[in-house]
Amino acid sequence: MQERRFSRKCAECHQRTMNLASVPYSVQIDHDGRKYQVAIPDFVVPTCSNCGAVSIDAPAAEIIDAKLREQAGLLKAREIREFRIKLRLDQKELAERLGVAPATLSRWETGAQIQQRSLDRFMRLFFLSEHARRLLGDEARLANSGVAFETPTNTISTTAPVTVNQGGVIVWTEDGTTIVIGNAPLVKGEFVVEGENRLNLLPQITRAI
Repeated sequence: MQERRFSRKCAECHQRTMNLASVPYSVQIDHDGRKYQVAIPDFVVPTCSNCGAVSIDAPAAEIIDAKLREQAGLLKAREIREFRIKLRLDQKELAERLGVAPATLSRWETGAQIQQRSLDRFMRLFFLSEHARRLLGDEARLANSGVAFETPTNTISTTAPVTVNQGGVIVWTEDGTTIVIGNAPLVKGEFVVEGENRLNLLPQITRAI
């Protein structure tokens, strides 16, 4: 077992009275916009026998990190690495699929950085779903799929004759001008027709791409 190395001099009272001890420890950590109260009842950490100060060395930091991940429900660093290896991907390949830098993934795997909850969920989906892995590996398909959302500044209302076809909503105004609203098929629920010709577009239009 490797010897745990740390400074014997206390940073608070400057006495050489730092030794490993098991103490109750609690700290509040801000991560990804949330506050977590991490409590460790039997925390083995360098502690000053003179003034009671504790020193967070590398092994102690790893324990705190593990407790935070457990409380936040995040993948552990070793789990990310193990899942990647199981899928026979190197760090660069996985980083490309997830849309992050290889250096970022490397920090996740070493524990130097804790991933955000959204990215943690994204990784879990990638690791667990073969369909998700196939989709994320197909750049051309990703570039031509999805749903776009547009929010008009005002609800559009007209009493002019209205036609709905595959090109969108075509409105013939009273002066004969033709207006095309939308450049793709509109999906059910995007508009309501009041009366024979009256059309109200909902505040948010969803266009299928």
